[in-house]
This record gives sequence, structure tokens and C-alpha cells, in this order.
Amino acid sequence: MRGIKCHNIPTCAAYNSLLSAEKPLTEVSALPLIAAPAHEWQTLVTVLKHTEQIHCVVVGPNRKTVITLDMALYERAKQLEMTRDDCKGKWVLRLGEMHTVMAVLRAVGNAIEDSGPDEA
Repeated sequence: MRGIKCHNIPTCAAYNSLLSAEKPLTEVSALPLIAAPAHEWQTLVTVLKHTEQIHCVVVGPNRKTVITLDMALYERAKQLEMTRDDCKGKWVLRLGEMHTVMAVLRAVGNAIEDSGPDEA
């Protein structure tokens, strides 16, 4: 197309690096997939420890790793944290948003059951 000038537009990461020299404190990302069932204990331990190692490299060893899990993996990770000495106090485990919302809606539904608003 004639008359249109092409400019080099930086990607989002490049644009942000041009605006600020500091990295954000929070970085949300997904770990690579592991070819093993997530519900097995050894897989869960491997993923949690690997996450901790990545976190130590990125933000330093003096900060806790915050890990968000779905309900089934959260329960298993909490069991690991409570029973294994090498897992105690290393992470901050939190339940994912979807399961939190489902639990809240279930509690609200039980509280107002048969009072009328549940039909709405």
C-alpha cells in the first residue's frame, strides 16, 4: 500500500520496559505442563518445590511463594504442608477464584433457601 508509513511498534513487554526501569512486584504466569497426573503426591511435591526454586531465582529467597490451586490440589497441598517437615511454612497456598466463588454461592444459597430469592 503506497502512502502508508510503517512504524516499529514495540510489543507490550518492550513498551513497558521503555516506560519504567523497575519490574513489577507481582508476576502472574503458568508453569510448563508436566506429563504426569496432577493428583499424584510425587507430582504435586515436584511442582511445589520447582515453583519455590523459580520464585527464589526471580524475587529472592526471603519471600514466600504464593501458589493458587483448584480445590482438589489445594486440599492435597495443605495435607503435604501439614505432614511433611520439608514442606512446612514454605508456601502461601490459596484457593482459586472459581472455587472460592462456588463456595460462597453455595453458602448464600443454603442461607436463603426457600425464602424466595433462590427462585429469581
